Amino acid sequence: MLAPDCYLEIGVFKGETLRLARPGTIAVGVDPAPLPQAERVYEADTTLHRLTSDRYFAHLAAGDLALPAPVGLAFIDGLHLYEQVLRDFINVERYCDRDSVVVLHDTLPVAPQAASRPRQTSYWCGDVWKMLPCLRRFRPDLSLLTIPCHPSGLTIVTGLDPRSAVLADLFDAAVDTFMDAVPALPDPAANGDVANDPALIRAWLAASPAAARMTSAG
Repeated sequence: MLAPDCYLEIGVFKGETLRLARPGTIAVGVDPAPLPQAERVYEADTTLHRLTSDRYFAHLAAGDLALPAPVGLAFIDGLHLYEQVLRDFINVERYCDRDSVVVLHDTLPVAPQAASRPRQTSYWCGDVWKMLPCLRRFRPDLSLLTIPCHPSGLTIVTGLDPRSAVLADLFDAAVDTFMDAVPALPDPAANGDVANDPALIRAWLAASPAAARMTSAG
């Protein structure tokens, strides 16, 4: 179980994942229009910012807002468009350190309709999956672990470098390179870097010194 000092969530929706933060962690949620359920009580010290992620990070850069500590764990699940998720990742990494973990949602779409850029279905992954080839191409220094969990996968990213300007400098090239890519649409029950097994995931995280330093006895 990760026990970060600061947890940042982009895309709060109903607040279900934000509510998983435990006491001792300061949690920050960012969503321009969270649902009413997101107003319920949180166990962790939690702040909810009703802003787009771009506006939130602009306020951080200007000093109008501040984070209480480097982001130890971030969950990116905002607007499901590749270029926006890439921008969110770039912005999140600036506030991380070498001990941080970033989790991307919707990286294993299961149907072409759900993986399209225009939303055609009630459950929509968008083209978030393009982040995987993008990071492998432009940031081979990062460690990625994709988990075929229901319903559309997660990718864990470690080895972050807040000083890196690679993705920011090559943003247009990174977007253009993968904008017209077509997903392989893997079966999430049979694909991913590791099975959806908590023991295997803990073992992978334990092999990362950064993540291990954030791991509680629980």
